[in-house]
Amino acid sequence: MHPLLSIIIPTYNRSSTIGRCIKSVIDSPLRSFEIIVVDDCSTDDTGQVINDIEDPQRRVRYYKNYANLGVSGSRNQGLGLAIGRWVCFLDSDDTIIGNCFSVWFQQCLRYDGDAFFAKYKINSLPTEITDYGTQEWVCVNCEKLAMDFMASPVGNSILTYVWAKIYNLEFIRSLGIEFNDDLSVYEDIDFNANLIRQNPRVFVSSIEVYDYSVSSVPQNSPISVPLGFIVALKKYADCIDDRSRSADLMGVACDYFITKSLLIEMRKKNPSFLWRFISLSKERLYSLNYKNIKNPYLRFICKTGFQKNKYSFFIILWIMSSFQKISKHLPH
Repeated sequence: MHPLLSIIIPTYNRSSTIGRCIKSVIDSPLRSFEIIVVDDCSTDDTGQVINDIEDPQRRVRYYKNYANLGVSGSRNQGLGLAIGRWVCFLDSDDTIIGNCFSVWFQQCLRYDGDAFFAKYKINSLPTEITDYGTQEWVCVNCEKLAMDFMASPVGNSILTYVWAKIYNLEFIRSLGIEFNDDLSVYEDIDFNANLIRQNPRVFVSSIEVYDYSVSSVPQNSPISVPLGFIVALKKYADCIDDRSRSADLMGVACDYFITKSLLIEMRKKNPSFLWRFISLSKERLYSLNYKNIKNPYLRFICKTGFQKNKYSFFIILWIMSSFQKISKHLPH
């Protein structure tokens, strides 16, 4: 008999946290589930920790990738292996809040939905989520979700993560929705964009079902995947019928993400890295049309970064003092 819920846990060198993560599911009142752990070629004893977990009902399925696939590739592996009717994602240094998750899942089964969104805690403390302005257990308007996210695309927006959510696996598979293997940051935003653009039936609940570990937050975005968010933002923009409003929100969201990414590179205190970041992002910035970037300082930074002469880019040092002015134009 197939389980109702498949829980996908991608992991890499998380021997210190993976046991607690899995036990949060096994020790919960949740029934009819499978846990699919996809190990992305860990070099520590992650696999041994998993094998040592007591699981008499054999609900934990452990797979090790043939090569390092990253978080996106590992989650896609899990989607291919899942046999439940529903699927959810759990990061290997986080936990579910067992009793609440179980109650929430049972409530979800009462509704004819394609996806269900809930709330979460950070290190066991409640957190404010910006776009939870909808009535509980009412099918939400996907266009409004897209507009709310683009107007204020901060990290605690409902569409910036895939955990604390349950997805209909048949719906996901029938539409070919999966994670972009080219992205190792912003991949959650892109996955949810692929979902929302299909106008699914989404229900939202205020139950806190997930405990997010702040250690999960990467300190630096990898230089190999610059501005990957643009891929997702265009999909959200396509969900908005009012093209003028869509274009305006695209500008707001891009200003936010470009500034955030540039600030990350600036904190490395290496102008050569900053120039490289802009250079690698050149194609995507051109497709966005950097001239449409509203903030004049950002436009100048991007335009300067396009110059073939690397040294001309060092003028960036002169305008770094203006970055406080940039932050005043960001959505809060």
